[in-house]
Amino acid sequence: MRRAGVIVVVGALLLSVVLAWGGSGSRPTADPTPRPSNGPNGETPPPGATDTPTPAGPAPSVAPSIVPLDVPLLTQRKVALTVTIPDPGEPLKNLVLRVYRDGDLAMDPVRVKALSMTVRNIPLKRGENSLTVALVNANGEGPRSEPFVVTVDDRAPKIDIKEPDDGSVVNGTIATVRGITEPGLYVTVRNLTSGAVEEIQADERGVFITEIGLGKADNILEIATMDAAGNRTTKPINVVRGDTAPQAKLFITPPSLKLTALPTSVNIRLELDDPDGKPVDGATVVFSISPPGLPTDTYTTTTVDGIARWDGYVIAHDGAARGNGFVTARADLPAGVASAIATKGFDIH
Repeated sequence: MRRAGVIVVVGALLLSVVLAWGGSGSRPTADPTPRPSNGPNGETPPPGATDTPTPAGPAPSVAPSIVPLDVPLLTQRKVALTVTIPDPGEPLKNLVLRVYRDGDLAMDPVRVKALSMTVRNIPLKRGENSLTVALVNANGEGPRSEPFVVTVDDRAPKIDIKEPDDGSVVNGTIATVRGITEPGLYVTVRNLTSGAVEEIQADERGVFITEIGLGKADNILEIATMDAAGNRTTKPINVVRGDTAPQAKLFITPPSLKLTALPTSVNIRLELDDPDGKPVDGATVVFSISPPGLPTDTYTTTTVDGIARWDGYVIAHDGAARGNGFVTARADLPAGVASAIATKGFDIH
């Protein structure tokens, strides 16, 4: 009887433990700590996935402006621009500035610290660059500015010297300098030996021609030009003034013509002296004339008392253009004496 009582007591204790664990039902209570549920494939969601999303606010509503440059033609591939910003209606620390070139982002965004700011080292490409800027906050991008176009020209202009050749001998006190560069550019010719300076503007074909005085012996000529962007090209040539050679002087009358007055005639004259300064008779002279827009024409004659002429040459109207033309004369002297060549410029305006 005592053992049966012990069994009854133990059974009662076990029943009490079960009831205390299960409460009034048979299922355990829910965990009070919320845990994110796994994804459809059992993966753990990223941090913050169950956070309540922040309501989106407005993007900037004002458009900044680019202050134009005084000279929007540059020789460098980078530029600094000043940008002004209207009151954005929010703290500046919330904003960054995006810079676009031809519609694409040109650089990393720049933090906005003032309503007038300088954005440096904006990368550019050769040619035209259309630049715009826009404000950006955490909620998006605002309207873009009006485009500002910056042009990059970082190529120096070419100079092709046709006359005289480097190291050539010029038999006279004046050298003709003729060449081609970009149309409309001014070309400066300096004789670094004598100090003489001449300036001429290239015509619409890029042709330029001028004369410059020579000193004795070697003369260093510097031919230079500069384009609108400031790119400069300089070419030096060495010219030797001959002392024991024939002297040739060329003239064209009139030296300047009006396009609207064409057709009209010009007179061309060559004066030829031997190395001793005496007029040369019987020398064969070949004249050539190259008016702007017209083909080159030639004429052959001989000197009489040191003079050769090509009078009454008619410059036609059809095909002629405004610009710089030139006349050349080549005189062939007796054997043992170098030929004499002279060139003279004229213009049609």
